[in-house]
Amino acid sequence: MNISSNYLSYLLKKETGRGIKDHVNNYVIKKLKDYWILINPLVRSHLVFQYPHSLTRLFSKNVGMSPNEFRRTDFHQ
Repeated sequence: MNISSNYLSYLLKKETGRGIKDHVNNYVIKKLKDYWILINPLVRSHLVFQYPHSLTRLFSKNVGMSPNEFRRTDFHQ
């Protein structure tokens, strides 16, 4: 694309109102919901979460409930 990563980040924030980290986190949450990798023990290494509580915190902050609560609801269907 011949533009710097900083400029790309700036353009993304300007156009969407959200930064790269927000977009990446939303993508991760979507994949967690879509593919049920919440119960896969390899998820931490695949998604670069070194500690399981980091994944739980990210999920809870974005979804409004813990992964266990999410599994028990009908939201995932």
